[in-house]
Amino acid sequence: MKNLYWILLALALTAVACRKESLIPIDETETEEPSELEGLFFKGAIIDGKNNVSDALVEVYQNEKLVGTKTTGADGAFNTAGISLEAGKHVTFYVKHKNFNPHAKRVNGTAGNADLGKLKLSTTDLVPANIEPLVNPGSNDLIVVSGYVKSPQGNPVQASVLLLYDISEPEPFNYEAKGEGAETDANGYFEMLLPKDQEFYYFAFQEGCVNKLLTKEDSKIFESLPVELIGPFTQNTQLATLNNGLEQTDVKITARFLITGINCAGELLKNGAVKGTFEKGTETIPFEFKALVGIFFPAKDLCVEESNAEAPLNIRLKILDYDSGLVSDELYFQNVQLDDNLGVVSVCETPITNKGYISFNLVNKAYFFEIGTGAITAGDTLYSNTTYTNSNGLIRFLVPGYSSGKTEIKSFRFLSSLVDGGFNFEQRPGDSIEVNFEASSDPNKIPGTFSGSISNELGLSVPITGKFRILLP
Repeated sequence: MKNLYWILLALALTAVACRKESLIPIDETETEEPSELEGLFFKGAIIDGKNNVSDALVEVYQNEKLVGTKTTGADGAFNTAGISLEAGKHVTFYVKHKNFNPHAKRVNGTAGNADLGKLKLSTTDLVPANIEPLVNPGSNDLIVVSGYVKSPQGNPVQASVLLLYDISEPEPFNYEAKGEGAETDANGYFEMLLPKDQEFYYFAFQEGCVNKLLTKEDSKIFESLPVELIGPFTQNTQLATLNNGLEQTDVKITARFLITGINCAGELLKNGAVKGTFEKGTETIPFEFKALVGIFFPAKDLCVEESNAEAPLNIRLKILDYDSGLVSDELYFQNVQLDDNLGVVSVCETPITNKGYISFNLVNKAYFFEIGTGAITAGDTLYSNTTYTNSNGLIRFLVPGYSSGKTEIKSFRFLSSLVDGGFNFEQRPGDSIEVNFEASSDPNKIPGTFSGSISNELGLSVPITGKFRILLP
């Protein structure tokens, strides 16, 4: 009996051992955790807000050196199995992916298992600039700057936060900067790894349909983007909570259609635009688009009240030909579906305006505005401006020593931020805009063309060309 007992026990143990062995894969994946933890071990997952991010490179730094790398799988997960980490020293995780801005996460090195949670990456279109990656994310000269974005009611706000410095524009509207952009998590929390002893331009945009700037207007790099200048900091810093985010339930809807404009000769427009309004239930949203060769693909994300989300989309529009100065009849389309082809429109009958106007091309965009009545003041200075806003200053220009020949504009400003949310422009020392006044049979109608350069809000000069007609009283 004793021999039988030991035989049965041996068989049972052998069976268990064989079963256990069958459950252990030969090749361990990067997301498997070790059964026994020695030193430091971390795990986490990379997401983009909703989905897991695969093929993200996670660089692991300690003692100011790169000590290992991991690549996320389909589940976005990673861990530090196989990477030797020292307890008591901070560890930095630097995540890179071709479709996202790099993101850093620094933690204190404590013994045992540590769950980093979900690390949220932000898309490259979050920041209006190319952000240079950190040279050494593990450097002790970097600190953690964090904070919260909340509504006045104290609820977390999904927002995009920027802390930038050394902003430059090597090419028109191609900006480069240092710093970081991050998105808040479900608690409204954000954190970034930034250099010590550095001032930062700090601003945030609420996600969704609000498009609200959240920071205070303490200083400015762009007139259209009020920002707060903060720092420098010498140690890890938690910023005061931004608590002016809005509670909102608006719905985002994409409107997109195709329409073609031709001139009197039946040729595609070479310098034109489509201008009109989207109508969605009780809401009306203006739009203006320019396109090459007269084929227009207007696309716009509309934020409408939830009660209007299911209402049909109606479009009211005109097509303008800036070369001929003509405009089509006003057209009205009802119940327009996504990507509908609205046909071919002839732009061959009506002058764009009988009023004073100015049209110009600036950074690959075409603009057209009616302008107020001009005046020739003392010193033969020709003056005209728009009445687009209450401040009466969307566009303003002065031409000292007005004559029928060539001269130069001495003051030109354009508040693009009021039109399409872009950068504002103003003529500065070094900018030259030459004017060529054209002949006119009516002394009270002064047509002309102009070309030269104008500076954006960063002080960088860009080319501008256009024409105008100023009406005198």
